[in-house]
Amino acid sequence: MLPDYYHNSTAWKASYERPRFQEFQLGFVRHIDSMQAKSLVFSGQAMLVDLRETEETMEGKPALPNGYLECPLSGFESAFNLVPNDLPVIFMCAHGIRSMRVAAWFQEQGRPDVFNLDGGFTCWEQD
Repeated sequence: MLPDYYHNSTAWKASYERPRFQEFQLGFVRHIDSMQAKSLVFSGQAMLVDLRETEETMEGKPALPNGYLECPLSGFESAFNLVPNDLPVIFMCAHGIRSMRVAAWFQEQGRPDVFNLDGGFTCWEQD
């Protein structure tokens, strides 16, 4: 059963349905598990970009002193320049589907150092 905010929010639906995120080769996306991601982010070797919508982040956020950027997918275009170029980037959403599409888009833009967090925030919290 989906939480109420999924039924009440159209932002995540609109952002997910944007064709440009669905047209890329998802098979080439590099994936990373939550333990590897935590190791890289906690050591300052990567940036975690949280693509979940504001309603979704009410379920929790990663406890990180730095190396974390909240960038909801519905407003991603305006925040695109906030994603650092000097560190590998790990994209995260709730379950790893939307973030996989964004990682594919970044790879198409010539960024080879991007990863999709397998299982998204759900797995991040479990590990």
